[in-house]
Amino acid sequence: KYVRRRKAQTSIRSALKLDPGSGEMKEGLGVFVEAIDNIALSTGNFFRNDPFARAFFLSYLMILHLWAFCLVLFHAHGTLEPSPDVGPEELLRHSYRHNEQASSP
Repeated sequence: KYVRRRKAQTSIRSALKLDPGSGEMKEGLGVFVEAIDNIALSTGNFFRNDPFARAFFLSYLMILHLWAFCLVLFHAHGTLEPSPDVGPEELLRHSYRHNEQASSP
């Protein structure tokens, strides 16, 4: 029987050479990277062990992508002709300074 062996896990921190003792800035960045890496690993373990969480997450992603597709499809009304009510003249017509100048004697 074939037994699959896992590789020894190395942290992203050591792979990016952000080991302790390499400077205050690098060490702070290393702590941050290690925290994000630990969160990602624990989230992966959670999804690996909980099929309902995986199903919910995949459903959420599908609904989110469907919603984004509908937004782009139904609410992005672009035309090749420029709109007559958009442009520098319209912006100037509605600006505060233009109204102030127009009302002065």
